[in-house]
Amino acid sequence: MMIINALQTPDTGTDASGMVVVSGVIVVAASATGAVALIITAIVRRAPSHSSEPAAGWYADPSREGTWRFWDGHCWTNSVA
Repeated sequence: MMIINALQTPDTGTDASGMVVVSGVIVVAASATGAVALIITAIVRRAPSHSSEPAAGWYADPSREGTWRFWDGHCWTNSVA
């Protein structure tokens, strides 16, 4: 509230250059917040998986001898060879 009061002049209401400064501060703060969010997202995506499940790939089908089934890293798919 003190910033807004400091920008007001008796004859014109609000000084336009002061509003630009306040708007600039808001934009910089929003940009910094967005940058932090992007950095956190990049770190989370690059974090190694500590899963005990095997990596995605073709493996011997456990339910059909002599065939291969694709494991997507979490569960078996319908793709069989």
